[in-house]
Amino acid sequence: MTPHPPEAWPDTYDRLDPKTLLPCVASPLERPNDFLLQPARIQHLTRGLMAEGWQPRHIAGLVHSRYARDCGWGTRWSRLDARTRAEFDVRVFAGLIATGLDEGVDFNCVSAQEKGLCPHDPSCHHDLRIDRVRLLEGQARR
Repeated sequence: MTPHPPEAWPDTYDRLDPKTLLPCVASPLERPNDFLLQPARIQHLTRGLMAEGWQPRHIAGLVHSRYARDCGWGTRWSRLDARTRAEFDVRVFAGLIATGLDEGVDFNCVSAQEKGLCPHDPSCHHDLRIDRVRLLEGQARR
């Protein structure tokens, strides 16, 4: 299966309110340029959304939909294919999870803070270790 096509984005990916996500997961969607260009943030977004039950194809579609917006990208997407970039990055990280090579040992709040992925939102009292368990359990059921 493929992600939703661009003509469906207003009814699919564009409807996602980043405020419904954890602040550390939502941050690349709220500041796509340059957060969505950083592999560590794509990995964190992929892990976070997969823990919520998202399929990799739709995570890639979501990232592509953000690349397609005017976020001050300059000529980046005239030189590179936005869809291919989104598909490649997300599927690499999702594939590492699916094959068990990524066990999410650094998918926790302390590691997110150390990597600069945590926006230090004082209203966030979430423990990413819960999401790590859901992520790994979701893969074990497949």
